[in-house]
Amino acid sequence: MTSFIFTQRVDKLMLGNRLWPWYQLKCSLQPSAQHDISLCEYAQGAAVHLQFAYDLAEVLKALAHPTRLQVVAELLKGTKCVTDIQDILPASQANISQHLTALRHAGLVNFAQDGSHRCYYVSRPKLASSVIALLAEGEPVICKSKNDIDREKHAAGGACCVG
Repeated sequence: MTSFIFTQRVDKLMLGNRLWPWYQLKCSLQPSAQHDISLCEYAQGAAVHLQFAYDLAEVLKALAHPTRLQVVAELLKGTKCVTDIQDILPASQANISQHLTALRHAGLVNFAQDGSHRCYYVSRPKLASSVIALLAEGEPVICKSKNDIDREKHAAGGACCVG
């Protein structure tokens, strides 16, 4: 499979039939005139721009279905046609096609036409494998007592709206 790395930032990028605001696919999402901070700054605690939050939510919503997670996991192993996926997963060809369409519109998968067959592959393998790996870690849910929260607030020198 051929990999493409785009090093030039574009202000708009069409993925499926969704127009995304900005990308630099080599390293990370970069700001444009519409957005004032990059993805790296978001990870460091900066406020999330509303449109950026919607864009990220669309990607996460595409992965928020068990069948779509299974499809992406299978495609991470290699390019497959719908019939190949149908042989692996307990779903009809029509259902798998619908899930692939949702994943394609989110920019997570794409296809190459091979005669009458569409061969699908993960178009953002680092993102897909990272999300699946994070989900597979099984991070435990933490619970904080009121005392824990009060200590954190005091250490940060801030106050909370909950009294």
